[in-house]
Amino acid sequence: MPYHGMLWSSPAVLSANAYDMGESSLIQAQDWAIAQGARVISNSWGFSTCTAPTSYSSSTLYADYVTLRSPYPTIVFSAGNTGPSCYMQNPAVAFNAITVGSFNDRQTAYNWLDDDMAYSSTSYNSFGRDKPEVAAVGAHARTATSSGPGLMSTIIASPWIGDIGTGTSFASPAVAGLAAHLRYIVPTLNTWPETTKAIIMASATHNIEGSSRLSDRDGVGGINAGEAIKIAKNSRLWQGFTLTKGTGAASSFTPVYLTKGEKVRMVLVWNSKITSRTGTDTLNADLDLYVRQSSTTGPVIASSTSASNNFEIVEFVVPADGMYYPQITKFRWTDAAWIENIGWAIDIQ
Repeated sequence: MPYHGMLWSSPAVLSANAYDMGESSLIQAQDWAIAQGARVISNSWGFSTCTAPTSYSSSTLYADYVTLRSPYPTIVFSAGNTGPSCYMQNPAVAFNAITVGSFNDRQTAYNWLDDDMAYSSTSYNSFGRDKPEVAAVGAHARTATSSGPGLMSTIIASPWIGDIGTGTSFASPAVAGLAAHLRYIVPTLNTWPETTKAIIMASATHNIEGSSRLSDRDGVGGINAGEAIKIAKNSRLWQGFTLTKGTGAASSFTPVYLTKGEKVRMVLVWNSKITSRTGTDTLNADLDLYVRQSSTTGPVIASSTSASNNFEIVEFVVPADGMYYPQITKFRWTDAAWIENIGWAIDIQ
């Protein structure tokens, strides 16, 4: 039977080749891709060192800058392959990108229970930030035609299909493919990279290690394309909107009816503030996410109040049938004139 990849029903894939591995060349390649119509860019490269970065590189600033501006691309970076005790490096530390770790897919029939994180996947947080956001298959994928440790793909010699290796470089394209597919089936998402990211994170229900809500190595979990598509096709479960310092917290989200026993994840995503490709890149806002039961002033069922991330995630089992009210609290808002683009998504199982 034919094997379909993540992009089998989506538009064409472009290869944006750089002249060399210099950052300026790699940025030029991304500019070219965007000019050709690319709306999702997968990057499987970065600095390879264990030392904690002390500043952002030009490629990190570039990723955060272009995400905020037309045509609003989704930028995806591989987390790196220096292991769990090495610091996350540029450009994978970019606020507005989706950073992807790698896990071993053991391909056990009908369950995910024996999957584990690839030891080489980088996950030691830099700048106090939780990265990667998600994980995807990057090693030990078993298929009907191979028992090798790597991923099966096309190769340049007969038999044209073979083991191409392992690493986060192979995990990043899976997330980029999912982002492209979501944007293809729901064109509204083409101008909302924040919501695209929120959907991917909310639907990443494959818990590989640690807390199922959020942990160091797999972020919020391994991606689940089926759940992501379910969210995208149901506009009740996602929103994209702008937020200013003066807008109220309680009215930001549409309340949702939930049934007792359902497992729910809600994700809030916003961006960093950067006004030029070489400018200061920082969080203008520290937003917190609360979920209240019965009314906008009802009891808090779940909350997420991180200080260094530009996302918040809550996960809870619904205690009773009824309406639930997601709310944003503006813990900090530095520039009163700055407008935040907000993405929100909910996964219900």
